[in-house]
Order: sequence, then C-alpha cells, then structure tokens
Amino acid sequence: MKVFLACLVTLGTFLTETTFAQVQCAVDVQINEGDAITMCETSPTTISGTNGFVNYAWTGPETQVSQTITPNFSGQYVLSALDGTGCVSTDTIIVTIVSIPTETIISSEGNPICSGAGTTLSLPNSYTTYNWTGGVTTPTFFASGPGTYDVTYADDNGCSGSSSITLTEAQFTLTGSESSLCTGGAITLTASGGTSYVWSTGETSSTIVVNPSNTTLYSVVISSGSCSQTLSTTVEPGEQQTSSLPDTLYVGAGDAQYVAGPEGFQSYVWSPTDQINNPFGSGVTFIGTTSQTLVVEATHADGCVITDSVVMIVVDLTIPNGFSPNSDGKNDLFRIPELDQYPGALSVWNRWGDLVLDDPSYKNTWDGTCQTSACLGSGDLPQGTYFYQVDVEGITFTGYITLKR
Repeated sequence: MKVFLACLVTLGTFLTETTFAQVQCAVDVQINEGDAITMCETSPTTISGTNGFVNYAWTGPETQVSQTITPNFSGQYVLSALDGTGCVSTDTIIVTIVSIPTETIISSEGNPICSGAGTTLSLPNSYTTYNWTGGVTTPTFFASGPGTYDVTYADDNGCSGSSSITLTEAQFTLTGSESSLCTGGAITLTASGGTSYVWSTGETSSTIVVNPSNTTLYSVVISSGSCSQTLSTTVEPGEQQTSSLPDTLYVGAGDAQYVAGPEGFQSYVWSPTDQINNPFGSGVTFIGTTSQTLVVEATHADGCVITDSVVMIVVDLTIPNGFSPNSDGKNDLFRIPELDQYPGALSVWNRWGDLVLDDPSYKNTWDGTCQTSACLGSGDLPQGTYFYQVDVEGITFTGYITLKR
C-alpha cells in the first residue's frame, strides 16, 4: 500500500505531517478480523491489527491509540500503524453492531389466565433459536398454569436476549357490605378480579348498591380477557335505622321526665337546652314549666345522621274550686280550660264516697248532674262539696269543688 511519508510524523491521538512523500511500506498493517464484522451489542468483539508496528491509532465512530479496540458503535473503523522506519500504513473494517430488543412475552389467553386453563406463550419477533423453561426449543411454549416462565432467544448472528413472564390465575370475587344505617340497610355489592362487569340489574360498574323490598338474587358476569365467570348472591331486605322517640310525652309542671335518644349512635345533640340537664347525652332529663318540641340529632360512627323530635307537653291545669249549674248562662259547667288542648279523664265523688261522674274523655261538659247509677231522683246533684280526680296521660290532679245552685 502506498502511503505518504512525512519528515515529521507523530502518531497518537492525532497525526501531524509537515512534508510528504509517496512511499511503499515494507509491510502494511492489516486488521485481523477482515474488512467487515458483525457483533452483538451485549457481547462486543475486540478487533486488532497485526503485530510488528511501533504505534497504532484507530479512527472512525470512536478513536483509540492501541493495537486493539472494542467497538461500541457501528460504522467504518480505520487503523493506522507506524513501523520502525517511520512508514505509516492503514486498513479499514466495517463494524455492524446488532442489538436485540427485550421482548415482551405474549400470552394467547391474556394475563391473568383462566382458572384451570393454560395459555400459549410466544414472542412478537422471530429468532433462530429458543430455549424456554424446561428446555423447550420451539418458537412457542404451552404454559399449563400460573407461574413464572423464561425464554432465551438468539438470531442468526448468535446475538441473544432473554425475557420472563409471571402468569397469574384470574380470581373473581363477589362480596357484600352493609351501607350506612341511614340508607335503610342498603347493601353494597362489589365484584373484583375482572376488567368488565355486567350485573343482573343492567349496571356495568364493579360496585352497585341495592336495597330490595323482597329477598332478591343478584348476579354478575365478571370478565378478564378470555376468562369469564358468573357469581351470584342473595340479598335480604334491610331495615332502616330509625329513632325510638315517641311523638308526644306528657309531664307535670316541674316534674322530671327522662327521654332516651336512638340507640347505637356515637354522639348526640339535643335542643333547645333551657329545660334539659345535658344536651350531649344519649338521653336527657326534661324538667320544665313550658311545653316545647325537643329535637335530637344523633350521629353514627359511619357518618350517618338522624334527626328526630318529641313534643313535650307540660300539664299544668287551671281547675276551678266551684261552679253554679243554675242555667243562668254563667259558670254553669265545670270547665278546665287546658282539657280543650289535650285529653283528660274526670271522676267525681260526693261526700259519702259515691261516684257521681266517671268520664274517661272529659270535654268540659259536666253540668252538675249525676251520671252514674248511684244517684236517685231527677239527676240534679244537691249543693255541696264534691271530691274530684283529673287524669291526663297518667298525671293525676285531685281536690274539692263546691257545687252551688
């Protein structure tokens, strides 16, 4: 090979020449691997020049001052070599570096796979050789169940790669949990393990809320890839959490009446607070002189809030000490004004202890006549003093009344 010989030649990271002359080196350098080589990216090959030269320098995609080089890039590499006479010769080689991608193993049945079924594993690209788990050397591999499967593959250049897949088995489940007590005992049904869900109700989410009035069978078709399974459950009708407060309670003026709130709640707030002992108790003691509506707000641990109320009627009767049933239009009836608002029973006895009136639902209509079998004559009671008892929802008032004609 003819080269230019310089009067001043420096071989290193670069070549400097000042005067050139075309000469023929006695021996030309040669690259031992020839004029072209293909190598694998994962296991590059070291290329080298022939022995017997003073200095070597590689140029091309990368540079290096040495007799050998391990290429990292594809392209044309040039080796320059300086012999003992100062003659420089060169040789070239085309380097091709082959990279093999990390393949994603394909499962014909998807992943997860169906319970009790297998799947065929393969690679998206073709290779010359394969080595699957267990020594199987075919392009495809049948996996009989869940587990981890490996494959090593190589192309016709001998470049190899490896991949792995962990197969799981589809686990489809259907569970139910009670919702908030405030929702009437509704049940939340949750299906899991799939990518799509179709309920007997027509809904397609993984979770539905049901509150049947009768015992009802609910089913769901759960699917994942080619796997599907129908699961079902029976739901009994639930009962909504309600308060146990009565509509109305009667209490004597200044008497104590305990009122219990709904059971099973975490906190309570009662209002108004002016006639109760503890506005934050599960129950309160009412002592009052004025009727009012007592309201409780009960909060459950799950966040449910129930509000209920009870009308507290303070019974404080205005009972006259006498009346004059003489048909003059004035004070002819024994009248207790409060009994126009709520029910009461009235019983009256004469001084000998005979029952002359027994009205379980007194409406302020007694006109001084005897209304029992204990009386004789016309029915008009004589003037005198009579003993009475008034009962309003268990609250009793007793005393004497004077009847005048």
